[in-house]
Amino acid sequence: SALQAGRFAAEFARWGPREFARAIPVIPGSNVRHVVPQRLHPDSLSDDAVQLQLRVREPVEEAVRVRAKVGDDVVASKRLRYVRPSEMVALELDPALARAVEGAEALRV
Repeated sequence: SALQAGRFAAEFARWGPREFARAIPVIPGSNVRHVVPQRLHPDSLSDDAVQLQLRVREPVEEAVRVRAKVGDDVVASKRLRYVRPSEMVALELDPALARAVEGAEALRV
């Protein structure tokens, strides 16, 4: 969102770039066109909740569940009445998940 971008721009201007140990790639799943952010820093997740924003490839006009998975483990889930390519879907990763994604190879949505 614009508010989040502004907050991070102000943080960058004030403190400079943050150093992170490593980044975990966020990989789009079968019906997901793209996900933002494309990489997740576990340290940033321990600071505050991280919102994943995505668009789907094909509309699903029935109840659907959007999941973020590390391997076979579901770390975040959200139930929606429908999803459409024209509408951005947001999935929030709670700071309590920092330890679950810390050693992950990738996060799949």
